[in-house]
Amino acid sequence: MRASFPLLLVPLMTLIFLTPVHLRGSEEWMEEDDGERRYSGEEARNGSEILVQLGGTALLPCTLAHLLLLSPEDGDQVSWIRRRDLHLLTVGAGAYSGDSRFIPVKGRHSSTWALEISRVEKGDEGVYECQLPTYPPQSLFLRLRVIEAEAEITGGRDQVHVMSGSKLELTCVLRQATQSPEFLFWYRGDTLLNFRNDRPDLAVKTKGFSSVLTIERARKEDSGNYSCVPDKAKPASVLVHVIHGENPAPMQQKGGGGTLWERKTLFGLLTYIFVFSVIR
Repeated sequence: MRASFPLLLVPLMTLIFLTPVHLRGSEEWMEEDDGERRYSGEEARNGSEILVQLGGTALLPCTLAHLLLLSPEDGDQVSWIRRRDLHLLTVGAGAYSGDSRFIPVKGRHSSTWALEISRVEKGDEGVYECQLPTYPPQSLFLRLRVIEAEAEITGGRDQVHVMSGSKLELTCVLRQATQSPEFLFWYRGDTLLNFRNDRPDLAVKTKGFSSVLTIERARKEDSGNYSCVPDKAKPASVLVHVIHGENPAPMQQKGGGGTLWERKTLFGLLTYIFVFSVIR
């Protein structure tokens, strides 16, 4: 590294935050023919705020126009620094943090580098600096904000009543999510519903940030607590009553996330892996 490249001595006048620009820091990448991922999102301004959900992957782009003017050798000296403790995270393709979650990712241009943070934690929030190997140093400051995604079963009710023999449809959507879930499981009580081959009238369709559970002809035994348990997000539940006649059965209030959702997520994921390993 050049002696004229003082990593940590940045003039205070460069720390100027403009009106924050909110960018989704999880879905701005594309895989090119060489197998490497390149940043393909919008350009970040100084002071931009990158939003990422808890447990997801944050991608902080360093897209200063000055980068395009750097030689490939200078581009390999672009560094990322965590401002709260002035910890040097990456320089070019090299990672200098003991935390393997922080890695550099090459951008579309050979002189452009971005910072990837996997399995994001709440403690990762704060300001990150992309510093260019110029004299005097030039920097881009980005603020990472970690939000917690949560599931919601639409309809705004804790309970649903449906007549026996009629159609039951539950829709689960993810709120505050910056990336679509790798998996999303539906349960009735502790019973996983995604792979019920014994119920041809039961279907689960998941796409993007939502999932729909459908039972074409509801039965009395379909009554119970239904939970939507997505990856990296709080679950949601609703109490379903399948009733005969006009008068609903006695009700018990039930709402919010299930207390067993961590166990359900693990069980569902293992089932998912087993089913698809058999299919393959």
